[in-house]
Amino acid sequence: ITPSSLTFLSRFLQAAEASKLEANYATYCLELSLQDYKMVRFKPSLTAAAACFLAGQYTGAFGWTETLQHYTQHSEESIRECVSDIRRLVLQ
Repeated sequence: ITPSSLTFLSRFLQAAEASKLEANYATYCLELSLQDYKMVRFKPSLTAAAACFLAGQYTGAFGWTETLQHYTQHSEESIRECVSDIRRLVLQ
């Protein structure tokens, strides 16, 4: 069974010790990405990592730490394109 992006997001938010606000914002970003066909080119773990990154950036609560890099297996550079695409969706 392949884990969904929500499964990955839950784990990443736990690693980030995210608050309810950050979790809600990240989930919102993830849900927007699921509604856009262009986003299917990204792996579920990458989309979840990007949503987590945006939540931390939006609230200013956390950055892309070594802990998040470890749990997500994605560097800030590797999620940049996905982050940009999700940010575009949020701003529409």
